Amino acid sequence: MGLFWVWLVFLWGTFYPEGFHFEAYMSYGLAAVAGVFLEAMTRRQERKNLIERDRAGALQAAFRQMLYMALSLSLFLVLSKDTQISRSFLLGYLALATLGLYLSNRWLPGILARLSFLRRGDGVKTLLIGHSSQHALFSRWVTNGRQLGMRIVGAVSDRGGDDLSALPWPALGGIGDLDEIVATHRIEQLVVMGFPENVEAVKRLAAMCEQQGLRFLLLNDLGERIGRRVTNMNLNGTNLMTIYEEPLEDPLNRILKRVLDFSISTVALVTVFPVMAAAVWLAHRLQSPGPLMFKQERSGFGGRPFV
Repeated sequence: MGLFWVWLVFLWGTFYPEGFHFEAYMSYGLAAVAGVFLEAMTRRQERKNLIERDRAGALQAAFRQMLYMALSLSLFLVLSKDTQISRSFLLGYLALATLGLYLSNRWLPGILARLSFLRRGDGVKTLLIGHSSQHALFSRWVTNGRQLGMRIVGAVSDRGGDDLSALPWPALGGIGDLDEIVATHRIEQLVVMGFPENVEAVKRLAAMCEQQGLRFLLLNDLGERIGRRVTNMNLNGTNLMTIYEEPLEDPLNRILKRVLDFSISTVALVTVFPVMAAAVWLAHRLQSPGPLMFKQERSGFGGRPFV
């Protein structure tokens, strides 16, 4: 909303000195915010992790938010039958909003999280449970957690005789000493590094955390075990795991892909293809006989073959 009014005042002072109908523009500003709010409400659960977004994830989120804003503004424009609103203003605002949303998606969650956790002073006292071979696997996660206010007090081995001396945190003993360790160090958070072999042990740890008011985290290392990236999904209330995400399962992504495919291919066919086809045809004729086009059958969406 702030960006909306900054852009409006900028155009007012530069290109439209005769002024704007501010009352009408207020409604468009609310429509833009409503579009972003609707996108947030309809976002799938796996897309709600804001802290770990990379550049591609932040850009994808910003583009999706911008699309919802554009649809909301267009719908309001059609329903209100407004002829005075500046279309150039709306297009310019959507471009600026996309940039602003990208920057906020990329950096703002981490900044807010660090500011929030800094109030705790020394951070959330965390105890790790696992074995020495899991340290390298979760070192990045632990590092990111430290930046967001998690302080590792020490590690506890879930294997008898496991040597924890190679870990960068104090070795506090075995899992049998857990009650004493939690009380002595005033642990606030318990993290199990990967799925233990004994499920009953996890149940006991979870019950202990509930009784003592500790936060219980179980790191999912299934992807590392099977050598594939695992994605969580919810299908009709049932939690499932898949080894790859299928973006085209989202109807909105299908529409976006179709629009991009059609627009980009149309421009390429009209401008680039004639010149390139002539150049390739001439080079082919000078080098070798035979047909110019090579055809091969491939497997497409849903396993259906296509040429």
